[in-house]
Amino acid sequence: MLFPQLDDILPARLKNAPHNPVLDAVQKNLMVALDERKRDLLRSGRRLFDFGLGDPREPTPSFLREALRAAVPESSQYPSPHGTAALRAAAAGYLDRRFGVKVDPDRQVVPATGAKEAIFHLPLAFAGDPRRSKVVMPDPAYPTYEVGTRFAGLEPVKVPLSRGNRFLAEPTSAHLGIAHLIATECEVAPDGRFSGRTAGTPNMREGKLERLHGWLAGRGLALADCESRFYSDSINDLPLLAAVRHAVAVDPDDRLREQAAARGWPVISLR
Repeated sequence: MLFPQLDDILPARLKNAPHNPVLDAVQKNLMVALDERKRDLLRSGRRLFDFGLGDPREPTPSFLREALRAAVPESSQYPSPHGTAALRAAAAGYLDRRFGVKVDPDRQVVPATGAKEAIFHLPLAFAGDPRRSKVVMPDPAYPTYEVGTRFAGLEPVKVPLSRGNRFLAEPTSAHLGIAHLIATECEVAPDGRFSGRTAGTPNMREGKLERLHGWLAGRGLALADCESRFYSDSINDLPLLAAVRHAVAVDPDDRLREQAAARGWPVISLR
């Protein structure tokens, strides 16, 4: 068999290899960016406390290592894409015991190499229906949520995981017996799912003060007539701190600490 010369196949060197335009919208992996930042700081002589990936430092228990060695067969072969029935049943049993969630091990359990693999490929299972072009995801979250969504040709919609959101704050307030809660309302679409947008004024910064004025007005009250007290650790709460009668800075950030000193507000620590 005769093979043509390489120059006949590639008459000119490939200067700009084609690539998926989605790559331009994908940010650098967070862990990679942290590693680069860590390397730069170490080179500068800074002392670092590494809270990166969270890799365990403790030795793996010997019984786990022995169990892994014992499970390796004489001849290893490709596993089933569905995993073994025993593995799926064990996963379903764990979900039931740990979280009280019952699933069908044959229809609702899919073994994967890792969470990132499953998260990345999940949007592909729903792509193609023009009625469903968005993927709602938490923010912050694994970068894989957004990357998988973009490669599937779908639009990422990020829902901030703020403690000021009602769906996060409401269970805590109910547990503590708090009768009234003012929180950021997340918009719910007609199908009962979060749309990724907020409804009304977000409960943050100046909005927190606006929401409080509205809540009081609905009860025929005004903040100026109330014996009000507000605790905060963030400069973002400065508008409300400045509006109440008694403002208290709790383990404040640097900018709030400066404001507290200038305005004569007490500073306390709960650490």
